[in-house]
Amino acid sequence: MDDQSVTGWIDQLANGRKQAAEELWQHVSARLHEFALQKLDAKTRRSYDERDAANSAFHSLCRGLADGRIEAENRDALWGLLAVITSRKISAQRRYQNREKRG
Repeated sequence: MDDQSVTGWIDQLANGRKQAAEELWQHVSARLHEFALQKLDAKTRRSYDERDAANSAFHSLCRGLADGRIEAENRDALWGLLAVITSRKISAQRRYQNREKRG
């Protein structure tokens, strides 16, 4: 397997190689920022922008892979996980903001 492929980076990250996370981030960051931007509404973006959502989701994914709680066999599985995690982070932030206003 090519160590410079997405699947290779996933395997390396799962085995504790932190450099793989940086390489993977370089590969997915632009697409993940764009995805988060599409999911965010204007109200939520005032305090939690697409960079916050993407960074938080990617960090959670890396921790999950390194801890063995999350598995991704290939780039499609990885992207699916990132999409779900990012969407949930944004939803949680929206709920938090609405809860805060109600006192």
